[in-house]
Amino acid sequence: MSFYFNFCVITVGKKTYLPYPRIDSIMEHTYWVAKYPDQNISIEKVPIYFQQTELQGNSEAGTVKFASHNAMEEIYGPNVILEVYWETTDRAIYHQGNRVQQSFDMYNAIEVNVTDKKTEWNRSHEGTYWFGTRSQIKQKHFYNSNHIHCITLCEQTSRVFEMHATIISNMFTNYKDLVLAAMKSLLCHDV
Repeated sequence: MSFYFNFCVITVGKKTYLPYPRIDSIMEHTYWVAKYPDQNISIEKVPIYFQQTELQGNSEAGTVKFASHNAMEEIYGPNVILEVYWETTDRAIYHQGNRVQQSFDMYNAIEVNVTDKKTEWNRSHEGTYWFGTRSQIKQKHFYNSNHIHCITLCEQTSRVFEMHATIISNMFTNYKDLVLAAMKSLLCHDV
């Protein structure tokens, strides 16, 4: 594994400060590949800041969970949790809009407010991404979190993939692009 650093030099007046690595350039090249041949799934761009915490299921239904190494507070836990769920479905009765609405309703029950939704094609699969926010209290501490949810149907394997990320709000800008890159790098057949 190699890391690429872009260094910046800060100059104020006549004084030059030591170089420091730019965060955006470091985060561009820091991924690892999570391959699961038994489940016929691969995530090509998992950030190195994530570790796998759970793997269960087979190629028809299962779960993979990742959590970031770092945690802002012990009470809240990891800064980011990324969960990938999949299940086999009948393509004849599947409707993407109904599945998205079901996810809205499910997360609305735990007070996640959906703020934005977009649909795009990724690796010849239609994916619907939505973004949301949530405020919660844990052990007398108040936390805001941002959520990214993606629903994708693989017509070749007749599986529906749901990916959900929960990110603590003050770290959302740092992790948003990394989480979206991981979601868009999902390979669901020919692993």
